[in-house]
Amino acid sequence: MEIYLLPLDFLSRVLPPGGEPPLREVHMVQSRGARGLQLAGSQEALSFPASQLFTNCDHFPSEFSFVVTLKIPRLANKRNEYIFSLVEEESDRLLIGLRVSQERLHFLFQGPTGRKQITVYEKPFPSDLSTANSRFYIGSRRRWKGLFSGLLRQLVLLPGSDATSRVCPSSDPILAVLSVPQALLTMPITPTGNNIVPLYPYEAEVHITPGSQPPCAKAEQGQLWFNTLKKGLFLYYQDLYTNSETFDIEVFHIPSQGLFAATANRETKPGSGIYKWVDGKFQMFLAVANSKGQPGGEWEESVIYKWSSRKLMFLRYQTIETHSALDWEAFSIQEEHFLAVANHRRGDNNHNIDSVIYRWNPGTKVFEVNQTLETSGAYDWEFFSVGPYHFLVVANTFDGISTDINSTIYIWLGGMFQPFQRWEQRTGRWNRYFLAVANGQKLNERGPSHYNINSTIYELNSITQTFIKFQDIVTNSAVDWEFFSVGEEKFLVVANSHDGSSYSLNSVIYRWQGYEGFVPVHRLPTIGCTDWEYFNTTAGSFLVYSSATSPLSKVFTLKTY
Repeated sequence: MEIYLLPLDFLSRVLPPGGEPPLREVHMVQSRGARGLQLAGSQEALSFPASQLFTNCDHFPSEFSFVVTLKIPRLANKRNEYIFSLVEEESDRLLIGLRVSQERLHFLFQGPTGRKQITVYEKPFPSDLSTANSRFYIGSRRRWKGLFSGLLRQLVLLPGSDATSRVCPSSDPILAVLSVPQALLTMPITPTGNNIVPLYPYEAEVHITPGSQPPCAKAEQGQLWFNTLKKGLFLYYQDLYTNSETFDIEVFHIPSQGLFAATANRETKPGSGIYKWVDGKFQMFLAVANSKGQPGGEWEESVIYKWSSRKLMFLRYQTIETHSALDWEAFSIQEEHFLAVANHRRGDNNHNIDSVIYRWNPGTKVFEVNQTLETSGAYDWEFFSVGPYHFLVVANTFDGISTDINSTIYIWLGGMFQPFQRWEQRTGRWNRYFLAVANGQKLNERGPSHYNINSTIYELNSITQTFIKFQDIVTNSAVDWEFFSVGEEKFLVVANSHDGSSYSLNSVIYRWQGYEGFVPVHRLPTIGCTDWEYFNTTAGSFLVYSSATSPLSKVFTLKTY
């Protein structure tokens, strides 16, 4: 009787012993950090005779438990898929079956009268169900129809007892283990010799490694990283070396010329750089000298460059007086073109200073002052439209005393931007609407400053015509948000820059999940991250970030499935 108290692992009986070639009918797939088997091909290859289990008695035990760990796709209405079946070989009569539909798990068995019973509730199980001349079929009912399309990690029969006490409680209930095949538990085999590529049993994704922060060195170039938190693949794609630390990066397209990225670098010499996308990589295209005022001076020059279609390069076009400018925002309203500059502080360290909106004059062909707006340590501008309305948002960061200050949304009315709404924030920076505000830090006159604080996402309320708080997200001295879409999925990525002790942090990607709001799904290792930019090419979707503490930016390519 002792043999009936041992768990009987069905999956191990359809897998070849270690060292033998893998079955074509079995694929190993990794999902959320755990491995499962995906079944395909011949039903006979995924079966075994019942006599392998019931060696001393050919009757199915009257008391038993089944433990199953599986992942199922969304099934069509009225579709059922078999997890396993026990079939009488000559008559093809179903003796026992376990199948799943979109909303139910069905246990089927032959009743005492020989009629098939289908139950979701407790019903007497026959005490004399013969298994003679029958076979177990994994993932099917011995036919193509109803073949299991999901993943199977555990399929175990425990004769003679209740398995509840064997698997509960569990530190990880979703992956509670009674008996899982060793092939699904082992990590990649590390080979000896010069071959550094890990060997995976069966068909586990050879180039995919689980984990939230893989290395990104030369040896890993071209290796895929599977993030176990949510569906998605990130490919370490390119190290983009810059002339010095980078405060901002802008990706743009010039018709007939291609894709470019401009970096705003810290050092005056050799200056900032413009990179062109060539053969699937960013390559240095042009070095641009940074204009810098005299030490202690009241202002400096910012330079507008224009693309020359004749010389195929950017040429100096117009200079504008600025004051420690940290951001430019270009936008258009009804075919008129504007530039907004975020003046951060004066030469005497006074952060309360006007920022300026410039309008393009088609007559003089230069940008001219259209409007000045009072700002306090302005860090960023963002323009967006909602229906017929146009908005401009400034992120104020410091008034010389405190970071607890108001930032303002302006609305375009009568040829000018008028105040629309103010809200309190701490060192605010953001991206789009929804309106995501990246709060950097809270400075205290007494005691330590706080870098681990909430950033806030606001939603435009069409009834009150104001932005109201939608969601708080904990960030580390956040500097920027970037919104992007990959297929039908919507994402936000935050630039975490500093936690009070280190600039080496994970920046986080959040996925829009309806009523759940924005949910963290990926973490990317960054150093002093100040800006994220998303862009598309014929080769796919990419993210690039700038670093204010290292002359190195990184490009990632993205895939979802």
